[in-house]
Amino acid sequence: ASLPLLPLSQAAATYFTGPLIITLMAAALLGEPIGPRRIVAVIAGFAGVLCIVRPGMADFQPVALLPLLAAVFYAAGIVLTRWRCRDESNYALSAVHNSVYIAVGIAGVALAPLLPWSDATRAEWPFLTGGWLPLTAFALVLMLVTAGTHLVGVLCSVRAYQLEDASRIAPFEYAYLLVMPVYDILLWGHWPEPLTLAGM
Repeated sequence: ASLPLLPLSQAAATYFTGPLIITLMAAALLGEPIGPRRIVAVIAGFAGVLCIVRPGMADFQPVALLPLLAAVFYAAGIVLTRWRCRDESNYALSAVHNSVYIAVGIAGVALAPLLPWSDATRAEWPFLTGGWLPLTAFALVLMLVTAGTHLVGVLCSVRAYQLEDASRIAPFEYAYLLVMPVYDILLWGHWPEPLTLAGM
């Protein structure tokens, strides 16, 4: 929901506080050990989040909290997978995972136009408030490619978290942050701000 309103690299960097949250949740709920290096990584990561989201500063946007909220739910799902679903089929887990996405997406698309948005909100956030838009062939191809790559990624991720400590796997997800600024620059010509780069 934040993507039309935030630079891709800023939204991605905020969302990828997920591995930090996974580390903390895994320690608190699963009793997984956190060594000194991971504690330093968590502290550094939190400082990075403050640089990216910039709460209390003049250029702070409340919409920047949406990727952070998504990261909390993502982390909770990963820890739950490690805790309760270690022996489940990763195909079954992926099917449930994506079924929930579909259900929430359909509900959101159906309900968004019915909510009492103000005219200003509708004008400012048409992506969130406008409901379903006509589907072009190009958009359909993009959706199918995205779905395919997402499915492969989820299957691999679920299996990795089943086999190893969540706090050990989570840091590998940061490779994502190396790609997002490149997309920002190549597709939209948007260079990440210095504070966003510092936070990343």
